[in-house]
Amino acid sequence: MSGLLSYQFVEFYKALSHPIRLEILDVLSESAKSVNELGRQLNKHQSNVSQHLQVLRKNHLVFSKQVGKRRVYELNPKEKSLIGYLAKYKL
Repeated sequence: MSGLLSYQFVEFYKALSHPIRLEILDVLSESAKSVNELGRQLNKHQSNVSQHLQVLRKNHLVFSKQVGKRRVYELNPKEKSLIGYLAKYKL
């Protein structure tokens, strides 16, 4: 495995290794949410949620889009089966 490829794998798995990021993915598996909605639902500060979303976006697990004046986050459709598996087994 090349150095760049192994680095990407490590970063991807690191993105999945934090409990708050797994909680975010679980919530987003139900529906798209804004940072504020995620913060309220997870009982976390908006800044903390934003930092975790940045890691998830960097690893292509979630993406954001503008809806009116809000930015909402959704699961990457290509990763929904992985996220569904993680959510189902609470891994």
